[in-house]
Amino acid sequence: MRSRSALKLVAISVLAASAVGVMAQRYSPQGMRVGIFFPQSGDVQDALGDSWWRVGFSSQTPQRSEDWESSYDVTYLWQSRYGNRATLLPITFGVTKLMSPDSEVSPYVSFRAGPYIGDVRIGGMGIDDTKVGMNSNATLGILVGETFYVEGRYDYFSKFEGADFSGWMITLGFRFTSSRF
Repeated sequence: MRSRSALKLVAISVLAASAVGVMAQRYSPQGMRVGIFFPQSGDVQDALGDSWWRVGFSSQTPQRSEDWESSYDVTYLWQSRYGNRATLLPITFGVTKLMSPDSEVSPYVSFRAGPYIGDVRIGGMGIDDTKVGMNSNATLGILVGETFYVEGRYDYFSKFEGADFSGWMITLGFRFTSSRF
C-alpha cells in the first residue's frame, strides 16, 4: 500500500513540476530559497519537532514596479523524527508587490494559495497517508538590490487527517535569473 502512495506522490510531483516549468516561462525572475519552518501545533511539534528544513523555488516581482505582479511558489518541507515523518509540497499562485520599487532595499508582500501534496506518517496520531489539501500563505520580505532577499511567511494548511501543519517560515533567498524566457 505504501508503494502506491509513493507512486501517487511521484506522479503528482511530476505534474506539479511541469506546471511550474510552464509558469516559469511567464513569471521572471526566479529564485531559490532555503529556510526553517516552525509548525504551530503542539501535537505536530511533539511528533516531528518544532523546526523543519524548507527549500523552495519561486518567482519574484518581474520588474521594479509599483503594480501587483503575478507570482508562484513551490516549497518542499520535510522532517523525520522518532520514526515519524512528514513531507509537504505546497504549490501556490498569487500576487507580489514591492513597496519601494526605486529603493536599493525594498520591502515586499505576497499573497498566494493553491494545493499541497502531503505524505505523512505519525504513529501516535494514527496517520499514514498521502493526500492533497489546500494551502494559503502571506509573506513579508525585503529585497536587497536585485539578488538577495529575506522573508517571513505564514502558511495555513488544511488539516491532514486531523493534524494541523500550519506555521511560520523564515527564509533566505537568491534570485538567479532576471530575464524573460
